[in-house]
Amino acid sequence: MKPRRFNLTLATLLITAACALPAHAANYFADNLPVDNVVNPGRVQPIGEVEVVEFFWYGCPHCAAFEPLLEDWVKELPSTVKFIRLPASWNANMTNQQRWYFTLEALNRLDLHSKAFNDIHKKRMTLQTPAQIERWAGAQKINVAEWRKAYNSQAVTERVNYAQAAYKRFELNWVPAVVVNGKRVVAFTPDILKNAETAVQEELRGLKQPAQ
Repeated sequence: MKPRRFNLTLATLLITAACALPAHAANYFADNLPVDNVVNPGRVQPIGEVEVVEFFWYGCPHCAAFEPLLEDWVKELPSTVKFIRLPASWNANMTNQQRWYFTLEALNRLDLHSKAFNDIHKKRMTLQTPAQIERWAGAQKINVAEWRKAYNSQAVTERVNYAQAAYKRFELNWVPAVVVNGKRVVAFTPDILKNAETAVQEELRGLKQPAQ
């Protein structure tokens, strides 16, 4: 895996902090390490040999800049690594956007994931309320009745609860956040993908070690 170098836009964004929640979380990276152990370790899904989870928010400019670089990196992950996206939330508008992502997932329209970022951050569209998001979906030629049914479904609610529980368990307070195999969280620096790759390779090597 050879992650692309960060472009100037993302490097500039990294001068400031990632999108952060003004609340208590674990004291990660206190020793300035690029990768830290997570609190309350545990995998999100028991699928694949190694798991990589990205927590994101559609409204986060850092997540938007990170997305194309992450997408290229994910394409080069071996089949033994399972990549999972989970939207984070710490307010009502973010929860609406969580439902947005999981509705796209439910309708098999995750091909529109990158467009959601693009429309918010490049076209400067305001997409926060259910009505605004529904109009956006209709503009993508998605049947509005089907969208509304999925958006308000119990299945999507369960996915939202699942994502929120995972984010809280790891005691994170920023996005984008990358967690490798439920054990390690990677600092959001210009070397995030390089450091994530190193963590993934270490986890894969650990699986190959003979049992003692």
